[in-house]
Amino acid sequence: MLRELLNHLWQSTAFASVAAVLALVLHRHHARTRHSIWITASLKFLLPFTLLTALGTQVGSHAPLPPIAPGYVAAQFDAIVEWGRPPGLPVQTISLPTIALALWLAGILILAVRWSAAWLRLRAVVRASRPMSLPFAIPVRSTSAAIEPGVFGIFHPVLLLPSGIADRLSPSQFQAILAHELAHLRRRDNLWSTLHMLVEGLFWFHPLVWWIGARLADERERACDEAVLGGGNHAEAYAESILAACKLYIESPLPCVSGVTGADLKKRIGRIMTGRLTRGLTGPTKIAIAAAAVSVILLPIAAGLIRAQSSGANFEVASVKPFKPGSAPENRIILAAHGTLAVHQKSLHELIAWAYGIEPYNADIEGPGWIDSDEYEISAKAPAGTTNQQLRLMLRTLLADRFHLSIHRKTEARPRYSLTVARSGSRLDAVQQEPVRPIRIDKDGNFLSFGFTSTIARFVEFLPAVVDLPVGDATGLTGVYAFTLKVEVHPETQMPQVGVPFDGFHVSHAAANAGLERLGLQLVGSRGPVEILAIDHVERPTKD
Repeated sequence: MLRELLNHLWQSTAFASVAAVLALVLHRHHARTRHSIWITASLKFLLPFTLLTALGTQVGSHAPLPPIAPGYVAAQFDAIVEWGRPPGLPVQTISLPTIALALWLAGILILAVRWSAAWLRLRAVVRASRPMSLPFAIPVRSTSAAIEPGVFGIFHPVLLLPSGIADRLSPSQFQAILAHELAHLRRRDNLWSTLHMLVEGLFWFHPLVWWIGARLADERERACDEAVLGGGNHAEAYAESILAACKLYIESPLPCVSGVTGADLKKRIGRIMTGRLTRGLTGPTKIAIAAAAVSVILLPIAAGLIRAQSSGANFEVASVKPFKPGSAPENRIILAAHGTLAVHQKSLHELIAWAYGIEPYNADIEGPGWIDSDEYEISAKAPAGTTNQQLRLMLRTLLADRFHLSIHRKTEARPRYSLTVARSGSRLDAVQQEPVRPIRIDKDGNFLSFGFTSTIARFVEFLPAVVDLPVGDATGLTGVYAFTLKVEVHPETQMPQVGVPFDGFHVSHAAANAGLERLGLQLVGSRGPVEILAIDHVERPTKD
């Protein structure tokens, strides 16, 4: 997570640097063009390139996976398995990421409180104001507060004018002020400023976002100045109206309330009085900017497509070997992380189930008997950045290459169980909390006890691992419950290993029902649709 955040920050910083160069190149063009460039640089902070790359990867994956069944392989029931809590465990200390997160949230809270307080004060001013009969594009209200003229609001904006302003300014000055606010309204400056305030709130720790905010304020006011002068207003009267507003009224406390006195006044007045000419974009310049904007979107997507094509097919290095009993400690597991796949003592049945994202207890794989009896070890390495979903795709390719595997899907009605409420009624203890992932497993003689805090829907996902048949939920129970399932197993059953599917201790229907009866539940035999992967052809693997 930290790596993704750092990548996003440096990418956004680089993007803003390119925007700065582009704004410098276009310094003689209209300010509205540069304002658009800075808005794009600001909004880039809200759009990580990784999302676009992931989109390209998804599109480029020629064989999308079906939904991954929960609770299989690395953590049954999405769980961390604990064998009780050994005494003397160290107390977890506060980590640096936790401190950083707390500071980040504190910064967001401080800004949110400060901005909310300013907005509430302005809202109170607007509510206490009086309507004015003045021809304008939006409602106009007069306030006794000594605040500069400005547009308040985004979806239902109003023009807020200090009372008596028309008497303190000449008609030409007053019209210039109205033209300035109309330019803000047409440009939707309040909306753009609010979006950048969101960026500042989320990335308050990054000096660049505040610098971009200053550039936005400068180009926003400059664009409105150009619009006022371009509308035929006299430069001297307009400059005097701005100076009068600065002398008589205070500036708006929020960037998202567009006033008339923002940015560097000395530079603004100088530009207004000198009448420096600006020019619009030529056709080739527009094409170049549009091409650059499209490239920003398409390049990350193209990178994802290339990654999908390069890493979605084959591992860089892969080794497949039969597992020899006694050659290594028995630890039946599949580990997939950071572009590495490690398989220890797994059958081809389990490998196919993992590769195709199915729950082996809720599906069936039809094939020769050795796909369950023969076990294998696989060590494979993919390019850096390969996702677990891509690892599954690559394992499919590896199975087709080394085992000459070809399969097809079908659905048939097969024996299964339905979990129902017993006649005596449910004995589950409802709790007022969301389901938690960890489950606890304890062994007492010939009994294994599984502790849960869960919905019944998630509990049903676990049951096939015990009874070795698909299970459907027919209880109608929708709450969250805390309970323990205690089942009798064979005396020689070994305790399951942490993070490994519960293999080797499936119990009988009677034993499972005996445990469920204590909970007011029972398993009823039924038939229902079961997904089947039918193997058309498979061979024992070729040597590495």
